[in-house]
Amino acid sequence: MLEFHGHEIAGVACNGSEAIEKYKTLRPDVVLMDIMMPGMDGMQSMREILEYDQKAKIVLVTALGKASLMREAAKAGAVGFVTKPFEIRRLLGAIEIATASPRKSHRGGKK
Repeated sequence: MLEFHGHEIAGVACNGSEAIEKYKTLRPDVVLMDIMMPGMDGMQSMREILEYDQKAKIVLVTALGKASLMREAAKAGAVGFVTKPFEIRRLLGAIEIATASPRKSHRGGKK
């Protein structure tokens, strides 16, 4: 669906640790990450990516649409949050918002 709408898929990871390694190698414009993954979950993976690159733009996608989880994700550094099941326009909107504005640096990190 994303490629049909003009987006390039830089890579796919099966778990949180792989997502971190792929981010470091591929440096995508936006990361779409599920919260529930085997091994390291999406929240921890996001924190580690942001520790590595404080300008990373990460949109979390999850079936767990709790308000408290959304607040925690935003506080941890997510630039977007999409709950499943979703309409493609909702995901495309989150990607557009993530890419439209520069990421503000507010935490330390390695570059």
